[in-house]
Amino acid sequence: MNKNEVENPQWFSCRLTFNQKEIVGMFIEPHFKIAHPEFTYEFIAKFVIESLTEEKNLEPIKWHGAHKRDVFALIKYPYQGKKYNLIFWFENDNPNILWIKNFHQNSNK
Repeated sequence: MNKNEVENPQWFSCRLTFNQKEIVGMFIEPHFKIAHPEFTYEFIAKFVIESLTEEKNLEPIKWHGAHKRDVFALIKYPYQGKKYNLIFWFENDNPNILWIKNFHQNSNK
């Protein structure tokens, strides 16, 4: 996938509780494939489910995006012997669906 190709976010069903909300699924944006083609949607979905099962409550981070929303982050989160960064939020108008914005391996120690 290159920057000129457009791909729709992928949907994954799941059941977990995060920040006192019952999550039923997530959308994963495809732009990670440009810089990190070694990851798959399935790997990211598994990471999200397993990490948020452990991290049941997170405080939003400061976010300077165009939309006003609570943005959450796992930074340098250990998983399968490596550390990853994840940026996500609740889908617009739906507190039961997560929107996965960014995912990559953390290269800093």
